[in-house]
Formats: sequence, structure tokens, C-alpha cells
Amino acid sequence: MQPQALSIPDIAGPVAVKTNWFTGRSTVTVSGRDVPASGRGRFALPTRSGQTTEARVRAQMLDPYATVEVGGQKYRTGPVVPIWLRILGLLPILLIAKGGLIGGLSGYLMQYWISVVSYPVNVGGKPYHSWPAFIVPTFELTILFAGIFAVFGMLALNGLPMPYHPVFNVPRFAFATKDRFFLIVFSSDPKYNPVEVRRLLESFGPRSISEVPD
Repeated sequence: MQPQALSIPDIAGPVAVKTNWFTGRSTVTVSGRDVPASGRGRFALPTRSGQTTEARVRAQMLDPYATVEVGGQKYRTGPVVPIWLRILGLLPILLIAKGGLIGGLSGYLMQYWISVVSYPVNVGGKPYHSWPAFIVPTFELTILFAGIFAVFGMLALNGLPMPYHPVFNVPRFAFATKDRFFLIVFSSDPKYNPVEVRRLLESFGPRSISEVPD
């Protein structure tokens, strides 16, 4: 969902804020024109009188919607994102990091077991636990396990493979893989209202609207 343009009193046009969801850095435009930053998180917004007023933009990591503070008033560019949802955004990164850590430790401990415990061999008087020789296999297994966790984690988080879904019973859904786009509204949403949802969808001028049984 795109951040909403803000209509702030005395500001010369709609204020649009784009925030990097990962770093939390923001850029601000007024009526489509870039606004230079006057400091960290501070921007000089042009007013209708030709002057400028300082605005402070607060953005948090993994939150695509920033808060703009002008003259003590706060304006948010979108809905409040729950903490658990922001943490969930880190889940793929944590999953890949976990896979890499498991792979690296497994590779290193496997070589340690072979060289020091199971089958120690004196090679030119070098110590059995010669860690520089373990670096390359450890690195390779780190990459291998991180890739495996990334692939299977992606499938699991997306609920794939999905052999069956009720929407497959809609005949026109066959066009989803050709030249059509579909929007699905789930009735499990607490705010779901069949009349309001149908009225909203009809306002978009769709080709068809179908009710999908569970």
C-alpha cells in the first residue's frame, strides 16, 4: 500500500513522503517537487505565503509509513503497523541467517571431528586443529545451507505448494496465468461486510465479481 499524500494547512501543496522500509530513511516532495533536507529527519516545507516551515519526519525501521510533524501537529502517511508485523518482516532474513549459521557450524565441527577426534593425521608437523584449512569448506557449507533455507523458507512462508484453493473453482480464474489480474477479499477479515465490499469492487469497473464458497 502506497503512503497517502498529506494535506497540511498553509503548506503549498500535497506532501508526499517515501520511506525506505528497511533503513527508515525518507524523501519528501511537495506538489511533486523534491524538498531538501535541512537536517537529520528535518525538511523545509514551502508555505503558501512563499516562506518555508520546518517539518520533522519520523520513520522507523520496517515501517513504510512515516509521521510528519509540523507546528506541533502530527500527520501520519498511513495506518499504524503493528510491532508483530514489523518483526515478521525480518523473518526471511533471520531464516536465511539461521541456515547460514547452521551450515557454517556444521562444516567447521565436521572438519574438527575428522581432523582432531576421529582420524588425526600428522601433516608436516601442523596442529590437528588447523583452523585456516577449515575456512573454505566452512564458507561453502554456509552458503549452501543459507540457500536451502531461503528456498524452502520462501515456499513455507508463502504456503506453497498449494494443490488446491477454493478460488480455483471460479471459471474465470483460469485467466490469471494469461492476461488478467485478480483481487481476493477474505471474509475472515473482522471488518468484512459483503454489501460494502461488493459496492467498493463494483466502483472499480471489474470484468466480473464472484463469491467463492469456503
